[in-house]
Amino acid sequence: MLQWLSKLDVDNVISLIGIVGAAIAFCVALMQYRSTQRWKKAEFFVAEYKKFFDDPYIQKAGLMLDGYTICLNVPKGEIDGITDNIQFHPAKLIEALTPMSSPLDEAIRKPELVYIRICIDKFLFRLGIFNHYLKNNFITKKEAENYFLYWVKLIGDKSNEASLSKEARSLLHQFLIAYNYRETIELIERFENYRIG
Repeated sequence: MLQWLSKLDVDNVISLIGIVGAAIAFCVALMQYRSTQRWKKAEFFVAEYKKFFDDPYIQKAGLMLDGYTICLNVPKGEIDGITDNIQFHPAKLIEALTPMSSPLDEAIRKPELVYIRICIDKFLFRLGIFNHYLKNNFITKKEAENYFLYWVKLIGDKSNEASLSKEARSLLHQFLIAYNYRETIELIERFENYRIG
């Protein structure tokens, strides 16, 4: 190598230095570009996550799935027959998720139970959107764990009855399957030991 370098004239050395310098500059620029892209992806993901949990329906669904006994504020006029509050306790989640004997019976489901189902529906649908980010390598599984492992465990861990009873979890799984929440099911099943059904 040294012999080859000693045979180069000044013009060739300058050209070689220029080529090496350009290669180094390209590598540095590529690393900066990748770093910027990762930062933009992370920034976008955090904004989406914030929007997810800022949604009032999702906040209410989270409290319900956590097993709280609470008063749910319902915007006036949102559902016929409901004024502005629902007294929620975990048994109401079971009642709301229990399937009716026929699709026609859904029309006679109590309005407060319909509202609970709407909150759960919005939660499950929006949770499934994050599966797209994983599938498209927008976020890593590790990053998803940091944000969603709590909900994955809550919904998918059949042995955990801390806040969601066995009956409520079973009905939630039936709900996920019956209404074809494929993305949410896939998100949950990406993590070991958690299954739907």
